Amino acid sequence: MKKTSLLVVVLISFVILEVSFASINILSPSKSNSIIGIPVILEWELENDISEQTSVIYSIFLGKSQETLELYENNLLATERAIFFLPDDFSGRLYWKIVAYNRNGIIDESEVSSFRYVSSKDLRSYSYGKPNEMKIQLSWRKSNFNLDLHLTGENIAGGDIHMFDPLADEKNGSPWPEAIRMKSYKKNSKNYKEIILSKTFLDKFLNSNFRLSVESKSGDISETEAIVEIYFDSKLIDDFEVPNEEANSYWNIFDFTQANTKDLRIDILDKLSKTSSSLWTINRDEKDLVESYLPKIPPVLDIELKGDLRLVDVDNYIDILEDLDMEVEVEDLEVAKIILPQNVELDTDKMSVFVNDVARKLFIRKAKKIKSTVDIMFVVDRSGSMDSEIAGVQKSLKSFITHLNESGFDARVGLLPYGSYAPSSAGWQGLGTYDDTLSFIDRRLRNSAGGNEVPYTAIYYVFKKADWNDDAEKHIVLVTDEDSENNGYYESISKSELLNELGTEFVVHTILSPQDDYNPAETDYTPESDPREVAEKTNGIVEYTDNYGNVNLTNSGILNFAENSYYVFFEKPEVDSGDVEILYETNEGTGYSSSK
Repeated sequence: MKKTSLLVVVLISFVILEVSFASINILSPSKSNSIIGIPVILEWELENDISEQTSVIYSIFLGKSQETLELYENNLLATERAIFFLPDDFSGRLYWKIVAYNRNGIIDESEVSSFRYVSSKDLRSYSYGKPNEMKIQLSWRKSNFNLDLHLTGENIAGGDIHMFDPLADEKNGSPWPEAIRMKSYKKNSKNYKEIILSKTFLDKFLNSNFRLSVESKSGDISETEAIVEIYFDSKLIDDFEVPNEEANSYWNIFDFTQANTKDLRIDILDKLSKTSSSLWTINRDEKDLVESYLPKIPPVLDIELKGDLRLVDVDNYIDILEDLDMEVEVEDLEVAKIILPQNVELDTDKMSVFVNDVARKLFIRKAKKIKSTVDIMFVVDRSGSMDSEIAGVQKSLKSFITHLNESGFDARVGLLPYGSYAPSSAGWQGLGTYDDTLSFIDRRLRNSAGGNEVPYTAIYYVFKKADWNDDAEKHIVLVTDEDSENNGYYESISKSELLNELGTEFVVHTILSPQDDYNPAETDYTPESDPREVAEKTNGIVEYTDNYGNVNLTNSGILNFAENSYYVFFEKPEVDSGDVEILYETNEGTGYSSSK
């Protein structure tokens, strides 16, 4: 009797030990996987394997929910099984578990896992004639939740393309604005993020597969009504609901490539497939974002036009920043001003800024066109050599000022004549109304002055004495036929000192008569006597009159600074700033501006 009891206790202990030291782990597929078509390969493992001591067999349970699991197959000896029998009309999430047995009964039961199954008939491949534009739009309602779009693929110039935050919002651009545009905005209580691929992208970049994915970055995605929509030339092609799952996940939406030179093929899954690795295995901390992910300027640029670019002091634009309600510290910003030719229309949705060849974050995705007041001081040489040209100069200045008035410009104008002194004995007209300056031109500009020309002194005088409006565009227009007399000998300030004083806020233009000292074919403006270098270094224009002092200032380019100027605010690099380059699209093609 005692021996039998002891034997029972030993057997029970043996079974308990078997159960305690054996556990099943699901290997694949897992919740993050999407399986397209049959067969579906199920894999698992038995930790602390006791199969060497006793035979272990497995059963697979499968169902469309955790509550409806049914026995699919049993008496399996291997830890891998191919599933070939699934309903033809089913696509969706399948749940499964494994139960392990031996001759004593159940050893262990795995946790219930799941995967997304897509029937082969639901794997849709669209072949379209390439559209002129393909737009992918992500939208959601919850304001405290953040989603991002990711575009990945191969760059034809070498390396990879990976477009995502921080480049994927309204205050950022893409490195190829003529090919890829990215923006975000809010409308009717919804958040939107878009990636827009132009025909340029579809023609030039699509020699390999690209993938479009969604990332949930933080917060609770439930009740956000998040959806991804695909448009071809503004026509809705398909839409996908983002699953109500946890944050810090990715969902692959579709792959696309060119089927041939004329057709685009898009492979779309019936549901979004979640993945937590595959594409993004690098630790995406801030350092990686700056050094690894921010794209560089394309090595080959097809430029149709070039616009002037000036870096300006951000402190002079505090009021503008306040009007734009920007939540960013001023010390983190730099400002560039782009000046385009008249009649050139800038597409402000297609713009990228690069510093030292690396893309920078734009805090204003749309370049802000500033309609500011304009202050223009004319500084006119009235030495004796100008006597034969002054009538033409008078006519040209009056015509230009009249055009400003008739065009409705919010501008003030003034005029200072000079010769050996600045101002000359005729006095000067400070910044004021059009009529006041027109009257001064009629009454005083014909008065001749001495012959030792001092253009730098005259420019410096109006720089210091004119009542400049702090918020205005500030322009000084020098009109002369002579350089600085005797290599600047009579000046009260040198050319380099004047440039330092002018800084970045003032623009000097030179309107020159080719009669005496100025050859329009000459490009070396560095001699101390040549004021054209002042215009060049302040991003002004260099224009020439005819032999009688006539010049069409309306078409000279001066008005571009008032009519077609854009301010672009961008993120200051962590290291010292360097060369700034801006790419953008216009009605005349791709534009390029550089501080180089």
